[in-house]
Amino acid sequence: MRTFEVYKRQLEVARREFSDIIEHGQMLRTESGLPNKLRLYVVDGDSC
Repeated sequence: MRTFEVYKRQLEVARREFSDIIEHGQMLRTESGLPNKLRLYVVDGDSC
């Protein structure tokens, strides 16, 4: 499986299974456009 497909699937699962704690996510890419990292933003519950 290619990196893009793995990250895409992981992002879908995170959004579906953990929607109460995942604020949003994004796939970061290298300058050449290749997938580099999957970043998930988790709700921390801080009211500040």
